[in-house]
Amino acid sequence: MGVEGNRLLFIILACLVFLAQFGEGGAAPLAQFTLQLLVLSGTAVALLLPSSGVPWKGATRGVLTAAVGFMAVAFLSCLHSPYPYASFLRILDWLLPLGVLTIALRRRWEEGEKSLLADVVLAAAALQAGLVLFGMSRGTSASILKGFGLLNTNHEAAYLLAAALLTFPRLDFRNFRWASSARAVALLLCLLAFTLLMSRGALLGLLAGAMVLLAFRWKSFSARERLVTAVSVGLVVAAGAVALVSRFGAVEDPYRYQRLGIWGADLRCFAGHPLLGVGAGVFRHAADRFNFPLEGPVRFGRSFETPHSDYLGLLAEMGLLGLTAGLVLLIRSLRFLAGLRRQQDRIAEGLLAVGAALAVQGLVEDLSTRPALLVTMASLLGACLAGAGLGKPTSARQGPHFFQTRALGILGLALFGWIALRNPYLAFVKDQAMRRSNTYHDMEKNFRAAIRLNPYQASTY
Repeated sequence: MGVEGNRLLFIILACLVFLAQFGEGGAAPLAQFTLQLLVLSGTAVALLLPSSGVPWKGATRGVLTAAVGFMAVAFLSCLHSPYPYASFLRILDWLLPLGVLTIALRRRWEEGEKSLLADVVLAAAALQAGLVLFGMSRGTSASILKGFGLLNTNHEAAYLLAAALLTFPRLDFRNFRWASSARAVALLLCLLAFTLLMSRGALLGLLAGAMVLLAFRWKSFSARERLVTAVSVGLVVAAGAVALVSRFGAVEDPYRYQRLGIWGADLRCFAGHPLLGVGAGVFRHAADRFNFPLEGPVRFGRSFETPHSDYLGLLAEMGLLGLTAGLVLLIRSLRFLAGLRRQQDRIAEGLLAVGAALAVQGLVEDLSTRPALLVTMASLLGACLAGAGLGKPTSARQGPHFFQTRALGILGLALFGWIALRNPYLAFVKDQAMRRSNTYHDMEKNFRAAIRLNPYQASTY
């Protein structure tokens, strides 16, 4: 099971990374259910792999401890939740990248395998870039992003930027072989689509990611590489700035500057529950309480469901403990990647730049609502952690109860998948069928099926 299991885990991770881009970046019900099933399958395979016999240590253990601590705070914030089912759904959102991280940690990674996984990310982003360019040429970019992309232009731009920053350190300017040339073409395609999306937050992320890359590599660049890099970054930033100016000049947006008001609403929500927040996943259901009036005849015409900032979102939903736990996880992950980068690990270098870019853009965007971004980061971070955390693999002996305990674990996973994943998804399907019913009998039948599968789905009632 060792070699075959490792190969199967890689295939599952590659499928997760590639498929996460679809269905609103993995947030649509069918897309999310698919990702959940893949993580559940990967966890079951990981359970069957023999232990390496080497304990986690150092920075790897620190990152894992921070991840577990963050989940513990998330669970604590749910204890007083006024809407437990919404909190349960948000916990599932956080468990998804944690599951991906765990799967990646359960296998040994060679440099070629990490590079191949990063190429899968680039291929997915290049496909998204092509869809963006096609949609803009046809004037249907909004519908294409909703059906096949990350729905939101800011989140789409973050995804394209992440792939570009991850790829840049792996380009070989001195010897453009076919693989490096293909990566360069895909990177340019991503940057072109990124520029046309005209995202303010993503432009801030680009500046942060580029600064991280240049801080590490500028002194080692040749004169030619410095020129190419400076011109490329300058062109992308200038084009992005011009696109933003043209966007605000050509399109009249009455809510252009209302994000400041939304951030104020986030803080008012936090003020009522400063320690553990209002509850994970509850903000969208409580947001109307903190809405604010606008100038004009329709004073409350602007509604919102998300905090428009990952940091303020953690503060509102999980309080000071949640924000602290999230920052500890972020800082430990970035410190680990910075240390690995000093060992000339190009994947870690690119991932460090991606982490910095998403951390900065997360100040003004809800990037954590897109599983595509979290799954991509978790899979590659897990690959880097696995390489750094495990020593030389050993032939650890399997205890007499190895298969019995693993069988019980897989049975528990199957039960969890049936109750917590399958039933809610089928309830959603029946809910949608109820709304499309042509007869009262069909509507009543689908309604009964929906509440039988999931009596906590409030929209059905």
